[in-house]
Amino acid sequence: MLTLLGALTVAGAATAAPEPTALERIRATGVITVCADPDNLPISAKSPEPSGYDVEIAQEIARSLGVRLAYHWFATNYARRAFRQVVEGRCDYIMGLPARIDFEEADARMVLSQPYYTTGFVPAVRADLPVNSYDDLKGYEVGVAIMTVADFVLFREGITRHLYQGQQDLFAALASGEITAAVMWGPSGGWYIKSHPEAKLRMVAESRPKMTFSLAVGVRKADADLREAIDRSLDALKSSGRIDAILQRYGVPQLAPAAAQPAPAQAGSDRR
Repeated sequence: MLTLLGALTVAGAATAAPEPTALERIRATGVITVCADPDNLPISAKSPEPSGYDVEIAQEIARSLGVRLAYHWFATNYARRAFRQVVEGRCDYIMGLPARIDFEEADARMVLSQPYYTTGFVPAVRADLPVNSYDDLKGYEVGVAIMTVADFVLFREGITRHLYQGQQDLFAALASGEITAAVMWGPSGGWYIKSHPEAKLRMVAESRPKMTFSLAVGVRKADADLREAIDRSLDALKSSGRIDAILQRYGVPQLAPAAAQPAPAQAGSDRR
């Protein structure tokens, strides 16, 4: 009896169905879960309107896969903790990770999609100021957030800087007329300017290579089929102009990806 039971157990194990892949599980359940910060506009927000451009793009990815999007809300003040939410299975993917090889090497448990947009630190100026390129800033005193990439680049280029604690303080100084020009993180500056048309400010979609960054979607390394599916979705969303339309609605300046540098992890917020 014991011998027969053992034989049946071995036979059952030999014919057991393999574990479903991530994409198979998602399609079987009809749900994909994204990790997102609940309070980080213009990138993401728990409020339905506006929900943030990364949330809207995540919704488009889910729609292209034919499934419903669910959310695991998690503050991204500490980037590595946010990445662990994906690695430990609380969500299937996370938006806005630095599109660089050394990121994958630093955390072998995650892999990245193709980049889905490129942005950076760009000039923000008074609407009537004759600034149409980065080089036009020479001769002006320029505001910048302290200890950012933009701060270091402007210092090396000999541009006189006024230093501020973050993007919000920098925008407030620009809007009040305390300064007439600034170099701001594109998504933050674009969103503030879009939200405050009365300030009569504009952004110049030009930067330096060292201040230009590409962003991608992160998934678990074991979920290769999900990454491939997300890459296909991103291809379609870029080709259709859908990603461009979403970014434009939030005022995000887009830059040419050819010159993009490795992006600082989760670069979009004052909190980073």
